[in-house]
Amino acid sequence: GMSGYTTLKVYDINARELTTLVEETLLLGHYNVPFDASGFPPGVYLYSMQTNAFVETKKMVVLP
Repeated sequence: GMSGYTTLKVYDINARELTTLVEETLLLGHYNVPFDASGFPPGVYLYSMQTNAFVETKKMVVLP
């Protein structure tokens, strides 16, 4: 199967990098990545997944 170096990072709304959840070579497929938001204040965050093939950035909301 196809594989690629993959990173999954979380940023604040000002695009400051807060944490890296994944940083490894993964086989192409679907993954569940646990994210403990308890250390993050409520608000809007961005998460960005990057592989050699594509980059995808989405918003998430941390609720109080």
